[in-house]
Order: sequence, then C-alpha cells, then structure tokens
Amino acid sequence: MNYKIILFFGVLLLLLLLLILRYVNKPKLYCFWTGNNPLTENRKKNLITLNNTGFDVKLITPNNLNNYILSKHPLHKGYQYLSETHKSDYLRCYFMNFYGGGYSDIKQIKDSWLEQYKELMNLDKWACGYQETSPDDIAYGSNEKINKQMKENYNKLIGNGCYIFKKNTLLTNEWYKQLMLLMDNKYDNLKKYPSKDVRQVYSDEYPYPFGWNELLGKIFHPLVYKYNDKILKSLSYVNMNNYR
Repeated sequence: MNYKIILFFGVLLLLLLLLILRYVNKPKLYCFWTGNNPLTENRKKNLITLNNTGFDVKLITPNNLNNYILSKHPLHKGYQYLSETHKSDYLRCYFMNFYGGGYSDIKQIKDSWLEQYKELMNLDKWACGYQETSPDDIAYGSNEKINKQMKENYNKLIGNGCYIFKKNTLLTNEWYKQLMLLMDNKYDNLKKYPSKDVRQVYSDEYPYPFGWNELLGKIFHPLVYKYNDKILKSLSYVNMNNYR
C-alpha cells in the first residue's frame, strides 16, 4: 500500500482517537425534566446553551432515569408521589452525591465552566457555585440560631440554580441522609396526599406534606454554611430571565 495512504489513514485515526478522548473525558452536567410533558420552546433553547459550559450535558427524564439509579441506592418509595419540581430537588441531591459533576436548571448559560471545574478538582474543596446576593434568597428552617447565622452570612452561601460538586463528600452524604430522613418521616402523608400539580406545595385545602423549598434549600443552605470553607463561589449567577 502506498505510504501516503497509510499516513493519511494513520492521521485520520489519531484525530478520531483524540476526539473520542476529548468527549469521554468531559465532565458531566446533569439537568432534569421530571414530567412526561414536552420541554417548552424556551427550555429547548436554554438546554442548548448548557453546552457553553464545556461539559457533557445529560438531560435526565422519566425515560432514562432508571439508567442512572444505583441498585444499592434505589429511589425512595415516596419519590413517585412528589411534584415534578420536588422530584428535581430530590434528583439533584442524588446525582451530586453519587455522581458529582455539574448541575444546572434548564436556564440560559453563556460561560464555560471548565476553569472552575479544573480549579475545584485541584483544590481541597468540595463544590463550586454562584454566591447568593441577598438574605431574601435563603431558605430558612426552624432553627432560629442557624437562620440568624445564615441571614448575617448570606454571602458565604451558594445558590441552587447551578453548581459543580465532587461526589461522596461529607456535605453531599449529609445532604442525602437528611433528604432520606425527611422522605421517611413524611411518607405516609405523602402517599395519602400525593402531588396534583407540577409545583404542588402544602395548603390548608390540600395538605401535600412539603413546602416549596423544604426538600432542597432548607437542607442545602445550612450545610453550605456549615462547610463554607470547602465551597468555591466563582460560577456566574444563574440567568432567571424568561426561562419557562
């Protein structure tokens, strides 16, 4: 065979291998669409922008969710009764604990996250997010002492719209443990009063047992405050404009 042909196919094979390695080595970014309804047009456009992060974007839906659920850590039996919004809250905890990588709401992102990812992986840190900008954005629980600390130190916290996590840290383990305990404690009422709406919350008329931020922010923010020295805050603030 002509050496030029051999050289051509050799270079072609090398380029193909480099492309494969580049794809395989990309960090994963997970986002969730937990209902059976189709993505809105705005969500479809925003989903495309998540590729700007430089991550390998994985949209998790009811059709492929089981491919990611670990046999040793099945979904809680109450998951099926949650609202679509609370299912997403549940899943971001699950994925950040057992998989790590990126998470984002399906909202517009313009910037690469690769530098932040590299920084996180090279430091003794556990997570990277965007800094909260107001005490009004914090999810407060029943512990007044912790509430006061978080309100006074809101700028030490990160928001829940997007972030990058290392898997299986003390923070994510505790996050998941508290989530499972809450699901256990409320399971009977959840089964009795399952969600009827995408954004279902407790009301006197229908006592679905969870408030808006009970499954996420009320657990997440105190843990971020507790482990603040392990958190980077260098991601851009999530774009909240016209995303639905």
